Amino acid sequence: MSNPTDLLAAQSPSLKMRPADRLPSYELKFLATVDQANRLAGLLAEQLMVDPHAGPEGSYHITTLYCDTPERHVFRRRGRFGLMKFRLRQYGDSAEMFLERKLKRGTVVRKLRTQVPLADIGRFGGRPDEGWGGFRFHQQLRRCQMSPVCLVEYDREAWYGILPEGTVRATIDRNLTGSPVDEWSLSRPADQRPFLVNLGICEFKFRGVMPALVQRLIESLELAPVGVSKYRNCVRTWELQAKEPLVEPYSPEEFLED
Repeated sequence: MSNPTDLLAAQSPSLKMRPADRLPSYELKFLATVDQANRLAGLLAEQLMVDPHAGPEGSYHITTLYCDTPERHVFRRRGRFGLMKFRLRQYGDSAEMFLERKLKRGTVVRKLRTQVPLADIGRFGGRPDEGWGGFRFHQQLRRCQMSPVCLVEYDREAWYGILPEGTVRATIDRNLTGSPVDEWSLSRPADQRPFLVNLGICEFKFRGVMPALVQRLIESLELAPVGVSKYRNCVRTWELQAKEPLVEPYSPEEFLED
């Protein structure tokens, strides 16, 4: 599928903040068992379109480098750091990478993203270059004293559709592995550990009001919305030897806020 309209609709709703359309973007996360994730995948395939970036198996691989301060302010949710994440992301074996700053308050999300060549990753080891496309992102990292902390990989299945309420995107992330790192690189480390084993992270992203389809799927599969961070769970697996998933329940006003 190469239609530009289809490709635009398949993007995360949190990326689209046009002046004429200020509806907030929402992201609802769920931890699902293997059975729940498989059932959800089947239902989504009946109701929505497969992400145009998906491979023959219906999924694609994602590699993400997460950054934090030396004091782990993001991990510990200290002050303004508790509302943001800085990360570098590669899809599959692409020669491009995305520099992402994700801002989240409750279920309301906004994501700022810049695409640059993967070969430019070495620039992060030097001083910010005003002539480079990743200048502002690099400058913010330096200002916040952030550096690489862990590399996370997983497989993602994704669907999207344009419903009466607006655009919706649904994803299921599985086979999560991670490793602590301290270098600017998206290459796979030799030693990785799985986390959130036998669980899938399911997400629904939409703008404005919750689509009726999303509400029906949540109710039929008895999914409970939770805050679950790949970054924090990876760090806990390595630094704290924790095996139980770290989740934070949403409050009712965050979940259903209009």
